[in-house]
Amino acid sequence: MSDALRSALPWRFEREAEIRFGYCDPAGIAYFPRLDELLNGLFEDWCSAVGIPFTELVGRDRLGFPLVHATIEYEAPLRLGDRICLIQQVHAVGTSSITFDLTIERGSTRCVSARHVRVMMSLDSEKATPLPAALRARFATDPETSA
Repeated sequence: MSDALRSALPWRFEREAEIRFGYCDPAGIAYFPRLDELLNGLFEDWCSAVGIPFTELVGRDRLGFPLVHATIEYEAPLRLGDRICLIQQVHAVGTSSITFDLTIERGSTRCVSARHVRVMMSLDSEKATPLPAALRARFATDPETSA
């Protein structure tokens, strides 16, 4: 990784959400696969924030970013109606991969911590493909501080 790229990391992307009825088990506690789904949605929103709508990436460009490695800790339960903040930070950008640190917080309580490694792949060949320089630069730069 170049020094310029390394100095741009990490940057933070976040959005708020609410734990809805459909996310919960019969006890009213958020069911862990739905929390994983929220984190995946955060990645799609992040793509749009860096100027590459996920629908165009997949549909027009025929590129995907499958999750190839994940670690996750569920630290505190989330319940129906909880207001949460989903946070994603770029941890590292590799040749074909991007590593993210993710959290779900309720107020000052960290409820979920995760690390995701995603690899860019051609949807046609189903093989990893190097991140183009322009894409690498977008993924490594905070759109809030870029001109």
